[in-house]
Amino acid sequence: RPLHYSLRRRLIVTTLLSSLVCGLACVAMVMVIAWNETSDTFDSALEEGARLTLSLGAAMARDDALERDEDRVRVDRADKRVSLYYQLVGDDGDVLRRARGAPDEPFVENDPDDDEFYNVWADGRLWRVYVLKHDDLDLEVQIGQHWDDRNELLSETIEALAWPALALWLALGFINGWVIRKSLQPLESAARAIAQKSPDDLTAVSVDGQSTEVAAMLAALNTVLIRLSGALKSERRF
Repeated sequence: RPLHYSLRRRLIVTTLLSSLVCGLACVAMVMVIAWNETSDTFDSALEEGARLTLSLGAAMARDDALERDEDRVRVDRADKRVSLYYQLVGDDGDVLRRARGAPDEPFVENDPDDDEFYNVWADGRLWRVYVLKHDDLDLEVQIGQHWDDRNELLSETIEALAWPALALWLALGFINGWVIRKSLQPLESAARAIAQKSPDDLTAVSVDGQSTEVAAMLAALNTVLIRLSGALKSERRF
């Protein structure tokens, strides 16, 4: 015998699963966009830090004052501290001056020809590095940031989105359940009206206030009842 299933339960599960898939897809797109925008912002900070450091380094180079270490350059936000670590590298590849915490060796040792970004491993960590050369002096600045800082920001963003997304999904589940139950009430009332029919009562079932789909089903049923009533009347006359 074929198994019965609940149309209400199937509709609720289907809508919840579809909304969950769409919600996850939307969150993924938001995360990709947020990641790209955040990376562009951090890259812009590296470029600005490199230009500032190179200007100061050029001034110190002219004064022969590139022998002392400096504290790390910091860009502050309201909620956390993002650190940029610089190196001033001479034409021979030696680090003339560096931020405290920056590697002893240059981030990029292949003497890059153009000012550009690099992803490099140094001191056992992955860095995002921007290299900027001075136009007149044999001097370049290599300024880096830990990739961990960017990944940490992404993790914080995911955590910030997770709970609101879960709350919205639960609210959507309750709303969908209520709407589906409300929508199926006419079908249930029609089923009760049909169940109350007796062999002697073959009058048409009212379609007033029913949805288009339920009204079509009841109209087909009423057609069958009319034919059956006519057949019974013919049989009685016979």
